[in-house]
Amino acid sequence: MAPLFFMVLLMSVEVTFALLADVTLDSAASRITRMGKIGVFAQEADCQSAVKAEFEKTLGIWADRENVYVNAKLYKPGETVTFDDKNGQYDPACNTGDRGDMVVFRLGFDKPGVTGVLALMGLNLFHYERLVVIQNEP
Repeated sequence: MAPLFFMVLLMSVEVTFALLADVTLDSAASRITRMGKIGVFAQEADCQSAVKAEFEKTLGIWADRENVYVNAKLYKPGETVTFDDKNGQYDPACNTGDRGDMVVFRLGFDKPGVTGVLALMGLNLFHYERLVVIQNEP
């Protein structure tokens, strides 16, 4: 009975940490897109680095710096926005457009499990990602 109890306990811990990381990502995505909407990043010479730095700061302990992925691309109605992935890594591009333009933000990170119980089931990483579409303020 004890092994089953500990397995349930460890799975509960994993799910709790996964949910907390997901909520933190949601909060970070809201913050980043709001900053993008009011044009904070458009004033930066290197928009990509500015977005990523703010994203990392907002995520805090939930994501390792090398596992954070950030993209922002201009959206034109009728066109499909694609993000190029190379070997599982994002190919960063940042174009936050002008006032009134629509922009797609993609923010995410990968995080290994906390307890190691997921590795027993063949899951090594959790992948968290948000796509947010905003319109820059006029």
